[in-house]
Amino acid sequence: MDSAEWVAFLRGLPPVGLYLAIWAVAYLENVLPPIPGDVVVVFGGYLAGLGMLNPWGLWFGAVVASTLGFMTMYRIGYRLGPALFSRRRFLFLSNRHLRAARRWLIRYGLIAVVVNRFLSGTRSVISLVAGLAHMPLGPVTIAAALSTSLWTGLLIALGYWLGDRWQEVSQYLSRYSQLLLLVLVAGASLYVALRLLRRRREKTGPAESG
Repeated sequence: MDSAEWVAFLRGLPPVGLYLAIWAVAYLENVLPPIPGDVVVVFGGYLAGLGMLNPWGLWFGAVVASTLGFMTMYRIGYRLGPALFSRRRFLFLSNRHLRAARRWLIRYGLIAVVVNRFLSGTRSVISLVAGLAHMPLGPVTIAAALSTSLWTGLLIALGYWLGDRWQEVSQYLSRYSQLLLLVLVAGASLYVALRLLRRRREKTGPAESG
């Protein structure tokens, strides 16, 4: 279902059903990324503004559900990790590169986990990679919960205060996702280009000096 169909479905539910449905979506969007979790949470904030839901109860349940969804993907990645890192090669990455990436993630990856909720479209990837790298469970859980708390609180507050204009948030979220995707693709392309240039210089350097 798209966001409009989800909203239409939610409108026909009683309060208890609304809580359960919004929390379920908050969990599932981590596992099945096409689910429009952000829009549903914003709509929940709008309903809280109408007095149909308690904003704090909505927020707490959504945070718990979303964090559990993140950790589900983390666990899947954790179980797949040994098989991946025991390979001599994965796609265009050698085992040496894989292990170097793993060390980098263990050292700096918590930053990515903290901001993961603000990176629409990459959340499932970040949780999966965190598991693949066997990042420590406790810090990852805390970082994921912190990220989810901030982002979910922002969405609920926007839906609550905007009222009937809550749908404007979904439009901005769509533009935000598109812009973010463009920035990520550009950044990844620049990184790959710089790496290739560096390798080329390393290969041609000794020959030129000789």
